[in-house]
Amino acid sequence: MAPKATGFQRLTSNGNQERGRKWKQLKHAWGALSLRTGFTGTCSSWGFHQEKPLAHPNLMKGELVKCDCGLSYISGLPEDEKDHQAIHAAYFYGPEIFAVLELSPAATDGALPIYMVDRSCSKKNRDELAHVAMVAHRSMPEYPAGYDGTVTDDDQRLFLVAEGARIVSMAITSLDERFWHLAWNTDGTIAQIDQTPSIHRSYKIARVWTAAGYRRKGLAVRLVQTVSHLLPCQISDLGWELPFTQAGGSLVKRLCPDSWWGCGDQMTLWKTLRVL
Repeated sequence: MAPKATGFQRLTSNGNQERGRKWKQLKHAWGALSLRTGFTGTCSSWGFHQEKPLAHPNLMKGELVKCDCGLSYISGLPEDEKDHQAIHAAYFYGPEIFAVLELSPAATDGALPIYMVDRSCSKKNRDELAHVAMVAHRSMPEYPAGYDGTVTDDDQRLFLVAEGARIVSMAITSLDERFWHLAWNTDGTIAQIDQTPSIHRSYKIARVWTAAGYRRKGLAVRLVQTVSHLLPCQISDLGWELPFTQAGGSLVKRLCPDSWWGCGDQMTLWKTLRVL
């Protein structure tokens, strides 16, 4: 008896070489995934807390699907569906990382503890907790992860809001030295106040992410306010790494409704001014 065809073989046998190639790359990238959770099958639409069935009834079995969680997978393929449930659970509920329970809270947001991960934490804990940055990066692959646990002169820090061992929100900070003075126009676009950057060494917000099921609750705003207190650095003095996602722009506008500092090189600034 001939061996059962894999998803890759079925795709290529239908003549769709490009889809087959992408499927093979994805299987290689995520094949080592060991996280397994009890995800029950709901997801968020466009990052808002609006649940919908994880299984889309209009999808044909064997179709290549791109989910909001950032994973592309083959619908109806048991191995892919299993991987997708685990990855989507981390995106929606936050990844479960037990190393966070070894830390002492630096602050709280109501009943939720807030932890600061810096060079004083063990390398083991830094490396494990950096996984949350990869969960965020997977859903926003056009933006760097921003944190991998490495200790550098830029003093990268990872701030975490946790519910038990689940990381439900994070902020990444680091030092930078190029700060563009910017402001919001009335139409939501960005205006450049000064044509040359201010050169000084100070903290910036490099990344902010909240698990999809915890969004639209003000969690990110309160986390940045806490980060500002813990660094310490006034929010008005913080830099914001360019460019933004749409949600990131809304966060900056909420915290800095007038002028603020953007961080990035000249080309990044130019692209940000054009896009927004």
